[in-house]
Amino acid sequence: MDWYLSSKQMGAAQGVLALDPKRVLIIEDNRSLETAMGRLLKTIRPEAEVDWATTADEVIEALEEQKIAFNLLYDLVIADITLPGKLSGLDFWNYCGNRYPSIPFLVISGMPTEQYLELTSKIHVPPRFLSKPFSLADCRNAIESLMRPVLPYRIAA
Repeated sequence: MDWYLSSKQMGAAQGVLALDPKRVLIIEDNRSLETAMGRLLKTIRPEAEVDWATTADEVIEALEEQKIAFNLLYDLVIADITLPGKLSGLDFWNYCGNRYPSIPFLVISGMPTEQYLELTSKIHVPPRFLSKPFSLADCRNAIESLMRPVLPYRIAA
């Protein structure tokens, strides 16, 4: 996976950010979902760029090594709760929430909704959740609701 900023991304980082969110990071160790999720995202946003990682640890390591602004890279993060490595999807959500609170986040997991609600009961506003196996329609609805265009803002010079 290429974690370096392209010249186009650097240009966006220095000016007005896009009104139409289209960069998605999926952190999921089940690679069989990759094709289906990629196709689904392309039906929602044909110009969407999707990056895939299998652990939250590798994403954080890449971000810290490159000292890049994650919020300039991604418009949506989708993460499984149970991941290999030290960090879970909820740990990564906390990491993002503390640094980039404006990035929409979808948590997916094979755990039942009731278990997720119990797990997140002490969180004031937990991330959106989708229980696996999910229908494409449910996944599409969740992603579309999280990828609504946002108002533009300028990055302070």
